[in-house]
Amino acid sequence: PVLRVRVRVEQDAAIVALALGIGANTAIFSVINSVLLKALPFPETNLLVGVWQTAPGVNIKDLSASLADYVTYQEESKTFDDVALWKGRSMTVTEFGDAERVDGISVTFRLLPLLGINPALGRGFVEKDSETNSPDVIMLGHGYWQRRYGGDPNVIGRRILADGTAREIIGVLPKDFWFMDMTHDLVVPIRFDRGSVRLAGYNFQAVARLRPGV
Repeated sequence: PVLRVRVRVEQDAAIVALALGIGANTAIFSVINSVLLKALPFPETNLLVGVWQTAPGVNIKDLSASLADYVTYQEESKTFDDVALWKGRSMTVTEFGDAERVDGISVTFRLLPLLGINPALGRGFVEKDSETNSPDVIMLGHGYWQRRYGGDPNVIGRRILADGTAREIIGVLPKDFWFMDMTHDLVVPIRFDRGSVRLAGYNFQAVARLRPGV
């Protein structure tokens, strides 16, 4: 009887170990498939790069981007055909009664064109939307549009109260839009005054498209 119990325990342990091994291998393959093997859902992905900087004087190997870097890359880079900044953020929407915390991203106006993405409805951001004195605008993620507006095509031009500011809805992202595994319920433009940009505020992530031949 003792031997039979021990065999049964050893068999159970082997089954558990096998199941854990299969699960781990499946999880690892899923990550490798999505990150290394499966192509990103953008055109010419071989030209897309993430951009970090180094600051050897203060021993920083991977430094995020600032608005000053963005302007410099846009106006002077011989390596990048296009460049954009983005940053994850949350916004409080009070349009539908109770306050709702909604995840989204802030982006410079060139992000969607850089990725080769066109809105499913309405328009994307333009340079004018980045100016500090321009009207407040916003784009809706496809899921949020369906969930909160029932997929109403007449949502363009309406206003949504987000973070206490009435923002005009100008566009809806396509259903299959994917970027950095982030939630894109709301997308707003990064606004700044070009004349007031300084070497400070390394709070953004940068993505760029290389020039052909680089």
